[in-house]
This record gives sequence, structure tokens and C-alpha cells, in this order.
Amino acid sequence: MEKKIAIIGKASNSLMLAPFEDPSWQIWGLSNAYNDIPKWDVWFELHDWEYHRRINPDHYHWLMEDHGKPIYAFEDNYHDAPWAKKFPIDDLKGMFGSLFNGNPVFKYWTNSPSYMMGLAMLQGATHIGIWGVDMVMNDEYAYQRPSCELMIGACLAKGIAITIPSESSLCKSHRLYGYETHSDDGYVEVRTRENSLKQRQAQANQESSKAAYLKNMFEGALQEINVYEESNGQYKVEERKKLLQTSYEQQAQMLSELEKQKFIFQGALEDLSWVRTVFLT
Repeated sequence: MEKKIAIIGKASNSLMLAPFEDPSWQIWGLSNAYNDIPKWDVWFELHDWEYHRRINPDHYHWLMEDHGKPIYAFEDNYHDAPWAKKFPIDDLKGMFGSLFNGNPVFKYWTNSPSYMMGLAMLQGATHIGIWGVDMVMNDEYAYQRPSCELMIGACLAKGIAITIPSESSLCKSHRLYGYETHSDDGYVEVRTRENSLKQRQAQANQESSKAAYLKNMFEGALQEINVYEESNGQYKVEERKKLLQTSYEQQAQMLSELEKQKFIFQGALEDLSWVRTVFLT
């Protein structure tokens, strides 16, 4: 008998492509995505509910409502929440037996969709669809994506059919490594642009360091002139002081602009890194 489970995240590029109107799919949602989807059957809030009570009270109050449907949580002390259900983490950790390094406890879940896939496997899912889960960002999701894709692989190994919309970047690459070449114009253009940005970033770093050195040097010179001014009333410093002040302000402004350029180049490089990872590998 088929058991089809749709795991719904919050990425807007594929969120509303999920089969909300198809009754053959169970809709599993997470976090506060209930604001964005039309229906759900099972919910997951695997973060600390006490944190939400203090920081995000609207979400906490929603969790405490009687929705008539299960809401999974790691803690089992949410007795005031009528439908809170303890997530079977111990069952998940033992799901792969001693297949990994001979260790009976497997501990590689770094995000909610991975846990949800694990539970779907335990509950006998025959089909798992993943919508609204992308994990393309370099910072927040960089360490989470491998766990998600590992669980997808585990599902495939168990014969579970997987559906991932084309809009998601999960389990996708532009080429087969080593089999398909990187000689096309798009790849060359991106690499050329990347190298150019790296050179400009290095130049900005060098000029920024030089500007910082000159700024500090002029600041020191100004301080020294103040000493002369205080100790020798006959020392004519106004003209020299004005010149140094102007140079100091110019270098400070240049430093500010160079620092800004450094961040611009860094952002562009990070974006190119994402492009290369998703489309050119």
C-alpha cells in the first residue's frame, strides 16, 4: 500500500508546488511555515519551545493550540500542548544498525527535513516528496545540506521513491564530474570573472592596508604637533597642522571606501562560488 509523504520547508521557489490538493499525500510542515501553506496533516517544531515562548510568543501560542493534529517535538514535557508528540529520536539513531563504522548509533542529522525523512522511513513511506527545501545559502545552510542529501540517498537505497521539484537545488549539478567537460563558454566566463574579482579584491586589500598605515601615520604626526604646540608657544604649527589634518581626512575617507569595496568583492565571490557549486560542477 502506498504511503506518500510531502515534506514542506519554507523556500519560496518551490513551496507552493507541493501537492496540497492531492489527498493521497500527507503534508508534513515545519517551524512557522503554517503561515505560508493552505493545509497540513503533521507538524514539526524540533527547536526549543521555551525559546519560542520567550522570543516568538505568537509561534509558541500557535504550537499550544489544539489543532487536532500531531505536532512533533524533541521534549516530552509540553503536556499543556494537547497534540504535542515526542519525536522518536532514539529510534532514528538506531535506524541503520551497525552499518556506519560498526557503530549502532547514527548521529548525522543537521536540519529538520532530514529528521522528517528519517521518521517517514520509519513509518514505512513508499514515496517522499520534498518541496520548499533548497539549502543553497553559503552560510546558514552550508553544513545542513549534506545531511539532507544523505537522507535522500538512504531513502533511495530503501527503494523509497523521491520527488524533488526542478526549482530546488537538492541533488543537482550541471555536469557529471569528469565525464562532461568544463570547456563551454559559460564556465570559462564565470572562472574569468572569478579570477578578475579575486585580483581586484587582493588589490583592494593591499590598498586598504596602505591607507590604514598612512591614516595612522598622519594621526601620529598630528599628535606630535600637538606636543610641540603645547611645549613651545613660539612654534608656528597652524599651516603644517592644517595640511596634516587634510591628509588625514582624505586617507580616512579612502580607507572607508576601500573597506566597502572589499565587502562588495567578497559578496560577488561568494555568489560566484554558489553559481559554480550549483551549475558548474
